[in-house]
Amino acid sequence: MAVIIFLPLYMVNVQGVSATQAGASVIPLSLGIVVGAQLSGSLVTKLGRYKGIAIVGSVVAVVAGILLATLGTGTPLWLAIIFMVIAGIGFGPSQSIYALAVQNAVQPQEVGQATSTIQFSRQIGSAIGAAVLGVIFTTTLSGAFDHNLPNANGVHQASQGSRLQSEGPKEIREGFDRVIAGIDPLFALRGADAASGLDRFLNDPAFSAQVREQLKTQFKDGTPAMALDKAWAGFMSPLQDAFLAGNSQEVQKLLEAGSASDGSGKPGLVANMPDFVKAMLVKQAGEPDRAARQAAWDQIAAQFAETEATLADEISAKAAEGAKKGLAETRDTLVTGISTSFAQAISATWLANVFVMVLLALATFLIPGLPLRGKGEHGPSVPGDKPATTVAH
Repeated sequence: MAVIIFLPLYMVNVQGVSATQAGASVIPLSLGIVVGAQLSGSLVTKLGRYKGIAIVGSVVAVVAGILLATLGTGTPLWLAIIFMVIAGIGFGPSQSIYALAVQNAVQPQEVGQATSTIQFSRQIGSAIGAAVLGVIFTTTLSGAFDHNLPNANGVHQASQGSRLQSEGPKEIREGFDRVIAGIDPLFALRGADAASGLDRFLNDPAFSAQVREQLKTQFKDGTPAMALDKAWAGFMSPLQDAFLAGNSQEVQKLLEAGSASDGSGKPGLVANMPDFVKAMLVKQAGEPDRAARQAAWDQIAAQFAETEATLADEISAKAAEGAKKGLAETRDTLVTGISTSFAQAISATWLANVFVMVLLALATFLIPGLPLRGKGEHGPSVPGDKPATTVAH
């Protein structure tokens, strides 16, 4: 039960296969079970005894459990398939031999009761085992998430959502790849188109909750073009008022402020403007004729618009590369963290299951080594009963 329950989780969240492929991943295990059951059944029929075969099968199951517990993020798929086949071969004998041992140890008239007791015991064991191993898995997974997903750049917050959703690393990677592919077209938008484009981008239904959460963190201040438009408007409005008012001193102060860094290391909006151009603006602001200043400002505004467009292209191109790099790093961190966390949690669960397998192997040694009863034979003698007799075939 532990292998069947957690094997698809391993395939989806560690190997990165699709849900359909994960469902098909139990096929090698099933084939191994069929082979193990067929071989053990043939040997029991030929040898007339089953205890030795049950012991060998339980030992193989323990070895297979240990091998499965070693599966991690770096395990190739072909090796995982081999381990599944080995596990199936070890589990195969248990499908019939343990039932056969019980049925062979009771009187023929008690076979029905024994068989129903076997099924009842297996159902109880499966239910209890699945519950206990589920607790081990969820507890280990929670601690692994906290350890493998750092609380930085929204990565840890995104991991919280991954616990509640069925998406695996493959889907998360594909979602981030779609985001990265949309960065350049988004950053190319200007003005009102940039704001509406960002809104559509953030609410794209194709993006998962994890991706949207990361995007909202990444673009909480809008696109670079939107931020530049806001900063440029804050610079141009008072500059226009001072220029048209003929306040050359205020124009000079605004130009100096626009040339200085904002304290974060970024150059000012007009840091690259030649000094002689700034001096000409200050001189034109001192013209006594307002109509002349207005005509001059119309030309200046057109030049500033070209400057802003060029600056926006440069900033957007640089920011796009940085955004794509940051998203790619977040994607890799998130995918690697989730895969590693699931691998550690599933490995811990399968290690706990190995302990149960060891108990099964030890218990198998206690099975009475009775010869296989032939058709029409009575069961073994029980104290207080009459001696068993054999009915001629």
